[in-house]
Amino acid sequence: MSSQKMLGQLLVEFGFVTEVRLNEALKIQEERDPRPVIGEVLLEIGYVSEVAILTALGIQSGIRTIDLDKITVSYEALTYVTPSVANEFRVFPVSFEDETLTIAVEEPYLAENVIENLACAFDYKLKVKAVLASKSQLDGLIQRYYPYNPEDHKEAEGFFPKACELGFQVNVPCLHERILRTL
Repeated sequence: MSSQKMLGQLLVEFGFVTEVRLNEALKIQEERDPRPVIGEVLLEIGYVSEVAILTALGIQSGIRTIDLDKITVSYEALTYVTPSVANEFRVFPVSFEDETLTIAVEEPYLAENVIENLACAFDYKLKVKAVLASKSQLDGLIQRYYPYNPEDHKEAEGFFPKACELGFQVNVPCLHERILRTL
């Protein structure tokens, strides 16, 4: 059995929600089909904030959290991720330093898979690491910097030179197949 604390326990421990409210949310969660994760229920009924959930997820997973409203968007990092990848896999490139691409993700349980699959897509020519960000901030930046029509499968290669230079286009099936297998 894992010694990792459940999200609800962490939220109570850090004072984000009371034990009584957590138990109310757990009852709501049990009544739903399909059963949502407890964080979604707590957010929906207004018992916790998105920041509280993100903080607890960061503590639980050991993945650093980031406030995307406080970053300076890196043009170089943007060139490593195509609109289809940003939109489909819900990632946003935060920075590129020392041959390492840092990407923001909203779900810690997907971070390891996304890291591996992006590294695979780049033929392991660069390192990829993840940070956690709130869903609303991530959605906002993806919409702003990666407007994408899913029906238009042609990527504008001239806008993503680093991705193309590293062979990203050739290896996209590797990324897609590996992520689908992990879901």
